[in-house]
Amino acid sequence: MGGDDSSQGSPKSTDVFITDKNIRKTKHLSIDTNDSVPQSPRSSGGFTNASRFSGGFTNASRYSVDSQRPKPPPPGTYLVQIPKEQIYRIPPPENARRYEYLSRRKPNRSACRRCCCYSLAALLVLATLAAALVGIFFLVFRPHKPTFSVSEVSVAGINLTSSTSLISPLIEVKVRSENVNEKLGLIYGGGSAAEIFYDGAKLGDGEFTAFDQPAENVTVTVTTLRGSRIQLTSSRLEDLKESEKKGKVPFDLRIKAPFKFKVSAVTMWTMAVTVDCKLTVDKLTSSATVLTENCNTDVLKTDKTIPKTKHLSIDTNDSVPHSPRSSGGFTNASRLSVDSQRPKPPSPGTYLVQIPREQIYRVPPPENARRYEDLSRRKPNRSACRRCCCYSLTVLLVLVTLAAVLVGIFFLVFRPHKPMFSVSGVSVAGINLTSSTSMISPLVEVKVRSENVNEKLGLIYGGGSAAEIFYHGVKLGDGEFTAFDQPPENVTVTVTTLRGSRIQLTSSRLEDLKESEKKGKVPFDLRIKAPFKFKVNAVTMWTMAVTVDCKLTVDKLTSSATVITENCVTEGIILL
Repeated sequence: MGGDDSSQGSPKSTDVFITDKNIRKTKHLSIDTNDSVPQSPRSSGGFTNASRFSGGFTNASRYSVDSQRPKPPPPGTYLVQIPKEQIYRIPPPENARRYEYLSRRKPNRSACRRCCCYSLAALLVLATLAAALVGIFFLVFRPHKPTFSVSEVSVAGINLTSSTSLISPLIEVKVRSENVNEKLGLIYGGGSAAEIFYDGAKLGDGEFTAFDQPAENVTVTVTTLRGSRIQLTSSRLEDLKESEKKGKVPFDLRIKAPFKFKVSAVTMWTMAVTVDCKLTVDKLTSSATVLTENCNTDVLKTDKTIPKTKHLSIDTNDSVPHSPRSSGGFTNASRLSVDSQRPKPPSPGTYLVQIPREQIYRVPPPENARRYEDLSRRKPNRSACRRCCCYSLTVLLVLVTLAAVLVGIFFLVFRPHKPMFSVSGVSVAGINLTSSTSMISPLVEVKVRSENVNEKLGLIYGGGSAAEIFYHGVKLGDGEFTAFDQPPENVTVTVTTLRGSRIQLTSSRLEDLKESEKKGKVPFDLRIKAPFKFKVNAVTMWTMAVTVDCKLTVDKLTSSATVITENCVTEGIILL
């Protein structure tokens, strides 16, 4: 740059040296943009604003270019006179507002804010994805904790007739482990612990046996508990002798067993189940008999914490460059660091700026030219439509993930179980097998025992239920299952009335029915579909339905019939 003409009077126009005089000038209304950076002109010679024109001019007006563009002059260095007030005008007028907004942004704060936002967004996405996966896992596989019981105990090393109060017990306990899951296997690994106590005094410890257990399986393992030179107080020793004399020796067995759920060849994270068994044996010998036992399985706990995931730093390249600032003019739109203190602009005047010819057309730097060109071709309508679609999809994704998170939290906190059903009584009327006609109008009353096994969830059985009874595929009657509210851990017995009108039985089926009654074994098939809702205090969930299929046998077809056998299977819960 040079300031040779700064000592002379400041001209109001700019003199430009051109080599082609065959350019027609067209005057347009002048566009005044008060931007902080000058626009880059394009022409066969030098110019000082962002409007396109092909010849010299003395103001900031926009000129049209002839259809035939003249050949550019040979390479060289040109002197262009630029009014001082136009030096900062790089962006075109339509982008002035955006450029001014970006110029006010502080790069450091913006980069830090973006980094924090992207990190939180990534963390939120990971958390919602994990919650969604957990919710899907609970919805599909419905995991249940295993149950335990003690079937046999063998005691050795406890001699109460000895003069010393030191004992070295050797106790073998047969533990019955039941996996109640229909689709999930269990893998019991190492790191387990088992201890046995008498009146708070530890008699021995050992390890719970490690094994693999398939779905819906019962496995009996032997756990050996050893103690060495256990010192019992005189009072505790007397209590132990007295208990053995009475034939009721109480023990407390505690087991902590880490395990993993298994789906085919895929294993889940490690969890631990804690079992506390109160048991009583008749004597302290190897042939001891278990009189009573009660094992409680505590809440499942995560055995190992999930390590924190390291996130890669996120680098974002904005589509619009930051405003470069300096004390003089420049010819590109690249991002430059902003000085902490902006120098004062020079006094008004006209300055001579030397611009190499090969840089005249480069408003953005070469490495950003393609991006700048793409952004210049963007259509506002397409961009608005795209933003609308993106926002809609984002809102939909947030709602879906939020629903998955809520479902996952619901299953994790309340652990819902489907209700259980059984038949306790049947009353039959309207079936007269001694009549000459094969038409019957049955009236069957069934006492259905409904059990809610949930600890924290109540059930509300509403309308729209259906109940049907069949004999060898022939429908004898139908009705509605009784609607009622059931609190947690409750058993309710309801009477369901099933009616049939003028049922036509074939001769063979009528003979089978008579033969079954003679034998005292008349089989029926009861089918129930009952819609219900889970209830937490005053809040009710969405409506679901449970389907029950009961195979039952009665001794006779009267109102005083007795149920000989019954087997009710509660099929899958479906959403309504």
